[in-house]
Amino acid sequence: MKRIIPIVVLLFCVHYLSAQQYVDAVVINNGKDTLYGNVIEITDSNLTIDRFNFVFSIPKDMITAHIKNFREATKYESVRMKQLESLTEEDLSYNTSGYYLRKSSRNFYTGLCLGVIGSTTITVALMEYDKPLKENTKWITFTCGTLAAAGGIFFLLRSFYLIDKAGKIMDLERSSLYLSPTPDGTVGIKLKF
Repeated sequence: MKRIIPIVVLLFCVHYLSAQQYVDAVVINNGKDTLYGNVIEITDSNLTIDRFNFVFSIPKDMITAHIKNFREATKYESVRMKQLESLTEEDLSYNTSGYYLRKSSRNFYTGLCLGVIGSTTITVALMEYDKPLKENTKWITFTCGTLAAAGGIFFLLRSFYLIDKAGKIMDLERSSLYLSPTPDGTVGIKLKF
């Protein structure tokens, strides 16, 4: 027993340390400004950072330093990071937000039809309540209607999930905000639509 307690404590510590999320820091404008967020991509010319509300692309010549895992994320930032982490490479590269909206509408109409068919079948089964000769038919009809209604609810909930996924991708696809140097040496904002 004395050996098990340290092992359990060690496992909890490892789980706690692996569950921490960190925020990156990007120092710009010769060390005058610092942006905090999650660095998504680094290319030869730009660094793309997600600030949990906007996605910025900053030219590399403006960046003084990039500090990975600068500080631990707050609860609010962790929630925002988890929403972004649920998107896979397939979501970002192949499937667009329009794809998920079309898939969502198909699921919505399928769920709606199954729900109507299921509720109608349940109603027909309950209307045969007083007829003793059709006892088996009544319960088979009721069971089929319940399964159809449950399938309809499943497809309706799946359509809402797909709408949420499309919204997350649209957040990443929307207009980007670029920071660029101005002629007088300060930082300017450039919008890309």
